[in-house]
Amino acid sequence: MGMIPNPTPTTLAVLFLGISILVFLMFLPALFELKKRRDAGPRMILDDIPAIPQLELALKIPISNIEEDVHFDYVAVLKTVSIITILPNLES
Repeated sequence: MGMIPNPTPTTLAVLFLGISILVFLMFLPALFELKKRRDAGPRMILDDIPAIPQLELALKIPISNIEEDVHFDYVAVLKTVSIITILPNLES
């Protein structure tokens, strides 16, 4: 009378083999890469660039404060506040 049928040994074997084959196929490219590498690994790219003094100059440039000149439009703020005050009343 149960809703879940009893699994047969064949069903369990197919399920186990299916999951095993799926996991094996998912890791197969990684196994091939470990066995025969195509890439030599990370390289030191910064050693080949002669423009490193430009990087030091870029680090010395002062960063300006972008929040100094922030001014809000008073009319836009009032409209936004009126819209926000109406939102809780929309549920009723």
